[in-house]
Amino acid sequence: MWTNININIHELRTQQGLTLQELADKVGTSKQTIQRYESGEISNIPYSKIMKLASALNTTPAKIMGLEDMLPFEDELEIEVIYKALPTDAQDRLLAYAKKLKELADMEK
Repeated sequence: MWTNININIHELRTQQGLTLQELADKVGTSKQTIQRYESGEISNIPYSKIMKLASALNTTPAKIMGLEDMLPFEDELEIEVIYKALPTDAQDRLLAYAKKLKELADMEK
């Protein structure tokens, strides 16, 4: 579902009548980077950039990632998407944090 992020960015940009350069200026990146996002050449877009894209396109990160139609109990997929969008060191920290939360939850039982 989230693999169509490039298509979502392109469709949202064109629906709003923005050029690649206009979107790049709003996001604080280059026209070439936006073009690479839309072509799928860059597929591991940092979540911080997804948030900036969402703001620039007047939408939500979930819409850009193709998660808007997810059922509320499918948070696991959103967590996976965020995890995959993080650099390796941040993935390690997130995993350690999740394990710690589980430990705490298990202790409360």
